Amino acid sequence: GVIYHVLVRGTRASSTGNFTLAIDQLASNNDCENAAPFNSSAGFVFGSTRNHTASHDLDSNCGSSSNFTAPGAWYYLEGDNKVKCVSVVTENDFSSIDFPALVSVFSGGCDTLKCLDTIRDSSEMSWVANANTSYFLYVRSETHNAVGDFFLHLRDAPYNAICQNAQALTVNNVTKGTTSDSCQVTSNPCAPEDHFGKNSPGVWYSVVGTGNLMIVSTCDSPGDETGSIVSHMSVFDANEGCDKLNCMYHQEESCGPDGNQKKNAWFSLEGMVYLILVQSSTPSDFTVSIQDVEPAVPNSCSNAVPISVDSQSFEVGSINGVPSGSMDITSCLNSSYSTSSAGVFYRVIGTGGNLTASTCIPGTNFSTSLAVFSGSCTSLSCVEDSSVMTCDGVRSLASWASVSERDYYIFVTGPSVEDYGRFAMNVVEGGFAVHNDFCSTAELATLNSTVKGSTGNATLDDVDLCESGETSPGVWYSVFGTGNSVTASLCSEETNFDTQIRVYKGECKALECISFNDDSCDTQSEVTWTALDSVKYYILVSGYQDETGNFVLSLK
Repeated sequence: GVIYHVLVRGTRASSTGNFTLAIDQLASNNDCENAAPFNSSAGFVFGSTRNHTASHDLDSNCGSSSNFTAPGAWYYLEGDNKVKCVSVVTENDFSSIDFPALVSVFSGGCDTLKCLDTIRDSSEMSWVANANTSYFLYVRSETHNAVGDFFLHLRDAPYNAICQNAQALTVNNVTKGTTSDSCQVTSNPCAPEDHFGKNSPGVWYSVVGTGNLMIVSTCDSPGDETGSIVSHMSVFDANEGCDKLNCMYHQEESCGPDGNQKKNAWFSLEGMVYLILVQSSTPSDFTVSIQDVEPAVPNSCSNAVPISVDSQSFEVGSINGVPSGSMDITSCLNSSYSTSSAGVFYRVIGTGGNLTASTCIPGTNFSTSLAVFSGSCTSLSCVEDSSVMTCDGVRSLASWASVSERDYYIFVTGPSVEDYGRFAMNVVEGGFAVHNDFCSTAELATLNSTVKGSTGNATLDDVDLCESGETSPGVWYSVFGTGNSVTASLCSEETNFDTQIRVYKGECKALECISFNDDSCDTQSEVTWTALDSVKYYILVSGYQDETGNFVLSLK
């Protein structure tokens, strides 16, 4: 019943004019004390910051984007010991942006609010909503005084959707997992900033190191018919906790019946806790397993360790510098190798097809050499060596045409007595059909020429990606500079996929990126650089994300 009077006047003594006066009632959830209840099982709520005022007295250090000068709306929920995911979307009918929104999450009471974090429009935040604790969500614009409409999403996530709740894995056991309803990953130190899928929803696992090679795999997960796709798998050591993760390995290997699963391998330290992040761009169910593999030790040919032909099976060894014996292996490796180098023998049975033995596997920590023999241990005959086949200028592989049911002996060693350590190896059928699959086997090209090629059977390259994120399998070329500018172009009607091109100089094991291009001519690539006289440059041709195909490369 109280009458209020509103005075409208100009800002100057002589200012007069016409105006429209609107008096609206403030929204009920305009302040913390009147926050609207939010039931996370409902999924989302449509809200607005219209007819609201700003809460200027909030902590201005709440997250990286803490503008509290715009009107905002309040919501609250009671904790239930579950992981929550919250996001705010400000698209009307998912087509036009209304206003750039922020949402801050607080715990405590309205008089003692404690900031958890602030996120931007379309990002996600996750946290454990502890029982007997109240949480408040404050939505407003990132722009001063702006108002608008929004969708506020809140859902329950898997318990291990956050690093602190990583689920413990048991060695040599299989665990079921899912990324359904999981939260976006806000930080993945293993992935470059522009990495495709870096923030895809994920779940966390932990395992205690045994001192041996550890292999984490989702390879036995269901196939495409169930929608199971694991996009990325990263491994961290947890020595300094979840707030300061140290990336162990991210360049995982694809596997599984449809190639949509991932596998990583690394040599662990006994007693150290490792964290494993499994991500998928679409909600997926999967199985994850940890395998612990004890290394073989230097041995003789007569005690060769049996190894099967299987891309998903690793054999590991440890070379400690003890000579392998008086056997002359230089006939296979060439005269520059020491007959006293330590090594491990493996035995594999031929399939009748091409076989490739490779130490290009995470965890191999020294310069390796491979020699492949046939015959008997008392009369070995050299079949193949790794003198020209390396994946990174250090780790080696060897390919050969096998005879069905014939025994082959693979000797793993180092180029000299100073080269020893731990390694992992597998033997796969089919071999590497692309002769220039590696920097060390780059095909020499000439200027003012064109070459045709394909990345269809190539493998991923463990090199500096020129700050351009992930790449698909690629093939290599080399060219010598003349002191002039050189253009390498994939712009051709015969190039049938979305390409990327990179130029390097230096040694294959320590390449320096010179130039990179993704889309110069539609989805195809072209680079130009100043090629110093007589300097050798390496050109890596690959695809965007996981694309492969045929191409024409011109150099001029």
